Parts: sequence; structure tokens; C-alpha cells
Amino acid sequence: MAKGAVIAAIAAGLVIGVGLGLSSERLAGFAPTPALSVFTGEPRAADQWVQSLYPADDILDTRLVATVGDTDVYAVRSTIDLSIGVQSTGPMVCVVAEAPGLLYTPDICTPESVFRQQGLRGVLAGKVDDPDAFLVAVAPTNRLLTVVWHPSGDLAVTDVTDEVVVAQEDLYTDAERDAGLDIPLISGLRGSLIDPEVQAFLAEYLSEPELGPVRMSESSGAGNVTASYLSVHPGTQPGQPRDVCLTGRVNSDLFPPACTTMAAFRDDGLDVEVPSREGGVIVLTAMPMGGVGVDTTRSRPE
Repeated sequence: MAKGAVIAAIAAGLVIGVGLGLSSERLAGFAPTPALSVFTGEPRAADQWVQSLYPADDILDTRLVATVGDTDVYAVRSTIDLSIGVQSTGPMVCVVAEAPGLLYTPDICTPESVFRQQGLRGVLAGKVDDPDAFLVAVAPTNRLLTVVWHPSGDLAVTDVTDEVVVAQEDLYTDAERDAGLDIPLISGLRGSLIDPEVQAFLAEYLSEPELGPVRMSESSGAGNVTASYLSVHPGTQPGQPRDVCLTGRVNSDLFPPACTTMAAFRDDGLDVEVPSREGGVIVLTAMPMGGVGVDTTRSRPE
């Protein structure tokens, strides 16, 4: 296997420690797991992770835990799953990185209740921070860091940019790939808040979702408030692949979902078109590496 393909596979977001056993208390106090003791005491100036994507109230604690070359690595406690940018059902433990000229994505997150038992492992991929780039996910990877953080407190951050770590077929089992655990946007749905109104709406079209629906984006402009919701549904017959579905809302109106198989979503993502207030079209695009784009260039009729 080509080295570039291996790096691309790893950078797709290996995160182990994402499970279904989640705390029901949104901001529950955490048990004295040694690794979490990093958040005790007053933070130093160096512990401040500077970010502008999320409200300050959603970032509970940050600590500088490692420096590799010119890259600073931070542990973050948050009410948001930073890997996909949505609210979680309980506190999350995340690892993020920053370096001059690089944008590290995706962040590594797992529910705190899972972290206490399993710790956290993952990969941080550093790409050139280009404000004009639309899809950061497809930009070349300039730096690759592996993170292994045990509940006991042992933490290892290793630069593996120039190494071949593992073959693509060894990253996940077939069952894990079928469930989408190798896709950051899908694995991030676990533990995220479900929208009950959209769930009831989808019951008219689809089987009961395994994951979601989770609100992935919300934007406003030209009189439209547009939101998107992602969900995963089992096949209608045993052995059939799961479907990934994207549902759009404009103002108070929900529109039928667009769906594709898990395999197709892994390769191509998923688009759904919804009508704008002016009679045009708004295109919502869910990207496997994380995030939903909103294209309003067709929001006005030609």
C-alpha cells in the first residue's frame, strides 16, 4: 500500500473510546480518574487554548499537555463534541492541537464516562491553514500525530508523519466499517443530542434511526434560517447496508431527507437540496471528515 494512502486512511480519524454508555448528567462531576486530574488546580497562562468556533461557556477546561516540535497539544473538557461541533449529552474529553500555519483536524473526543474506563486514542492530522480552501479534509497532510491517553494518566503524543503505522485494512473490522465508526462525522453522532421533532418527522419516511437525527448546522441569510440534521438508519432487510440520511429545514419547514449507503457516504459525502424563501435552492453538503456546508449560490432563481 502506498504511504500516502496509509496516511490518508489514518488521518481519516481513528478514534477509539467512543461508546454507547454515556452519562445522563450533562455537566456531571467527574470521578478522580488520574488522567482527569490534569484539569484540577488553577490553569497557567500556557494552558489557554485560543479558539473562536465555540461559545466560551461550552469550553469548561483546557490544559497544555504536550509540545511536539512547534505543535502544542491541549486537553479540553467541553459540553460540545469538538470533532463534529455539536452538543453532547454529557461532558466530553477532547485532545486538540495547534501550530503556526497548520490546522489540525479532526479533534479527538470521547464522552467523559467512556474516557474514565477506556481512555482515548486517535490521530491528529495537520494540514496547511488556508482560509480560501473549501474542503480542509482533502488538503494534503503535512503532519501526523498519534495520541494515546490512558485513564491512569499516561499520555503519549508521537509525530509519525514520516512513518507507515498501520495498513488501511487493519484500522477497523468489517463490522466497524459497516457501522461507520471509521467516518468521523458518523462516529461523532454517538452521544450527541437527538432532535425529537426531526425524529418524528423521519418516521414518515424511514426506519427508526440507529444514530441521530443530530443537528449539524444552522445558518441564516436572505430571510432563510437553514438547519441540517444527520441520521443513520438500518437496512430494511437483514444484511442490507445502513443508510446515512441528511434532512434540511428552512425556517419552520422540514423537507424529505436525502439518503445514501454508508459506503457511498464514506467516499462522496451527501447532498440535499431544500427550497429557499425566494423560490431558489439551498444545497446542504455533509462531508465525511466532519461538518456540513451550505451553498446559497443557487438560493435565488435564475
